[in-house]
Amino acid sequence: MAYYYPPDADAMAPEFFWLCQMNVFDGFWATPWSKLLESKRSAYLGASRVIKKALVTVLEALYDLPDPDSPSTDNVLRRLYEGHVSQPPYAVGGSRQRPAPEDGEEPVPMEEFCSTARQTLMFVTQAVGGSPTTTLDSFRVCTERNAQLMKLDEWLCYAGKSTNITLGKGRVLERAAFLAHLLMECFEEDFIKIGNVYQDRPEASMPSACARLLMHCLRCVFALDDAEQLFVLFAMLRGDKVAQSILGDTSTAGLDRLLRNEVMVLLV
Repeated sequence: MAYYYPPDADAMAPEFFWLCQMNVFDGFWATPWSKLLESKRSAYLGASRVIKKALVTVLEALYDLPDPDSPSTDNVLRRLYEGHVSQPPYAVGGSRQRPAPEDGEEPVPMEEFCSTARQTLMFVTQAVGGSPTTTLDSFRVCTERNAQLMKLDEWLCYAGKSTNITLGKGRVLERAAFLAHLLMECFEEDFIKIGNVYQDRPEASMPSACARLLMHCLRCVFALDDAEQLFVLFAMLRGDKVAQSILGDTSTAGLDRLLRNEVMVLLV
């Protein structure tokens, strides 16, 4: 989970702008915010399907690449178990500055850029185990979620160091969290509808039209090139997965209130 805490956890949940930036490390997502985010559960579920569809569509349109090999999880799990903290390059306190390119530095070829993106997408779209019934199940599900988030950070950091992003006109390295938040707000009603349909009839959920509109917005409204579109979509997917991790874990709001009241009593 992350080093972020709203001024009043009883009154507000973190906005999507902050969900996109939260640090990830080995541990559960027990926070005071799960009940506060509950009203947006359908929106996050619908957003997940639309963003994944948009990513697949963008990648297929750019290159007709063979299906990538199943990505290895060893490196991500090792970093997780060793206690490493993961964050995206656009996070507050992260490496958001645009590093000066070295002389003669060339952009990463789009074929390689897309290939690594497809490997990452394959990893993070693997189904996470269902509702846990034991402590061991809960630990396994939490580890799978955190590993997927770390894998997203790994690709975002890789992409964020390339001149495809650092020299892009869209300046997405500085604006990714803001753009993700803005798009989440603009498309929230569509995401809710898709999420509601998916919960009732998974086979009837059709995110394609919304995905095309989302891609049109990135391309024509924000004027982002192909690499920048992928970067922002992965940033949105990361924020969505953080939200679903919080929703899938225990609420500590009651404990938080109790501890704060006890502290107040001791201070008196």
